[in-house]
Amino acid sequence: MLRLSAICLLCLLAVATPAPADDAPVGATDIVSMLRQAQQALDAKEHVRAAELLERAYSEAKEPETQWLYLAAASWHRAGRMDDAARALRALEDSGAAFEPPWLELAAFTALERGKAGEAARTAGLLASLEPGRVDHWRLLAKARMEDGGTAGAASALEAAVRLGRASRSDMHALAGLYLASGALDLGAAMLERAIGSAPTADDCDRLAMIHARADDLDAALAWMAKAQALAPTAGRMLDRGDLLRDAGRDAEAAEAYAGAARLDSGLGQAWLRLGYAAYDSGQFQRARDAFARAARLPATRDTASGALAALETMLSEEATGDGS
Repeated sequence: MLRLSAICLLCLLAVATPAPADDAPVGATDIVSMLRQAQQALDAKEHVRAAELLERAYSEAKEPETQWLYLAAASWHRAGRMDDAARALRALEDSGAAFEPPWLELAAFTALERGKAGEAARTAGLLASLEPGRVDHWRLLAKARMEDGGTAGAASALEAAVRLGRASRSDMHALAGLYLASGALDLGAAMLERAIGSAPTADDCDRLAMIHARADDLDAALAWMAKAQALAPTAGRMLDRGDLLRDAGRDAEAAEAYAGAARLDSGLGQAWLRLGYAAYDSGQFQRARDAFARAARLPATRDTASGALAALETMLSEEATGDGS
């Protein structure tokens, strides 16, 4: 959002509206009157009237101030009249005046509001080059580049903001998202860890676990899962841990995770069912039998668990009688 307050506009206007001298030319008093009416309109938040008065003053004055056009454009912007704001900014450009940073900022925001992201990115880039120490300029450039489809360019703008040391957590989260979208999982994880600092939420830990899992860093993924579970214990998180371990072929550890899920929610059929499969694959047949039996008593898993239990019973029976192959 464009950070222009009414107070800011009034201050600028006050500078631009000196009292007329005694020998002022005919019409000068009318111009000052218009400007003072514009100031009153701004004070009353009547932005359309203020913009109209400022543009009229500019067009009728013998020695108009380009600042009036900037204030008119800003007033049109505040009124939501972006096409009129753009028109006033074009007139300001046509005046030959060198664009100052506040004008460029207004032009970039106006272009974004009008759906002209490429134009906004070019203007914001110039703004950031003029005042490279302003984090908000790099943030604006990142937004414009992102809307223009330039993920890499948006990331480089946010990197500049982070290097300044005054980027917000939101900026770092956004940069992490850009890294992840481009497949730079290590960079994304590192930036996200920096963003969350020393007090991550359970959701932060879940996200980092997912990122490390995608990067095939199983130990890091499991560590973040453990942190999430410690912050907010849920059966669902334990199921996810078990699934990750199962995918890695660590069935005995997966069985412990599923057992943990069952302890947290004894009515969760999937916890018992998955415990049965993991126990079976790790050679814990009695544990698998007990888990399948529990799952078979729950509606959501009854049919699957009953079939698994029957197959297991048959296998164990054949082994006991020596009929197994």
